[in-house]
Amino acid sequence: EDCIEAISEILNRKGFVHEKDVSPGDKKDGFLTINFAGTEEKIAVELHWGNHFTWRTSPTSSNHSTIKLRSLVGSKKSKVKLLEKLGWRVVSIDFMELQQCETREDGEEMILGKLKEQAGWEPEKEPENEIDIKIANAREDGDLWVER
Repeated sequence: EDCIEAISEILNRKGFVHEKDVSPGDKKDGFLTINFAGTEEKIAVELHWGNHFTWRTSPTSSNHSTIKLRSLVGSKKSKVKLLEKLGWRVVSIDFMELQQCETREDGEEMILGKLKEQAGWEPEKEPENEIDIKIANAREDGDLWVER
């Protein structure tokens, strides 16, 4: 299954309206193309592959062993900063972290968690009872006052 299509399907199912491969400018420049763009909310969901990171080792203070540290390569950091300057909230999804999820549900939970943490976006909650359904339907119809 294509990873891009799988993530797009998860986002669609959870109500995150988006387009794939969108440039925030007037042209497709490649550099600023957003993997999943929630254009109404200006949320850019970026999938970062292994080659989007640099690796270095750093000694630990306790036992002289080393740990591997990763950070986005310069061009990806610049892209994130530029999108933020253009008013986009950028959500970064690490493909390697996503691959470590044991189930599709775990991956879905990780993606939704990042949307909430990094952009403040959450799926709308489903109405729990008949009264909530009536209120939700009335709001969709534009009725502001609904009797319970």
